[in-house]
Amino acid sequence: MTITVKNEDLLPELGDTPTLENDLHACWGWHHVLEVCVSYNGTDIHACIKLVGHDIACGNLSAAKPELCAKANVAVAKADVCVVADFTKREVKVKGKACYWAIIGWHCTHLDHVIFHF
Repeated sequence: MTITVKNEDLLPELGDTPTLENDLHACWGWHHVLEVCVSYNGTDIHACIKLVGHDIACGNLSAAKPELCAKANVAVAKADVCVVADFTKREVKVKGKACYWAIIGWHCTHLDHVIFHF
């Protein structure tokens, strides 16, 4: 099962945040600029952050290392984001800021979205 959201404005229409169990994968994206994908196999959580299609960080999340953070500028986009696993709430979320350049300047958003519950 793959859950892909291409635009943060669609998130409220999805209803409840999905709960993922056993070898599942979820991706969340913002305006084709930022994409965060997380997989969960029942014990391990693996996350990757992409900025305009370029991998800027990948790694495993654990109770000892619950965050994967990246700060990057790629072409007409920039991001300073973290994927955070909260083992008490059993959720993974993306936090930070992402921007893209348009003709009239930078368009940015502050991120604080739950990607899934595990």
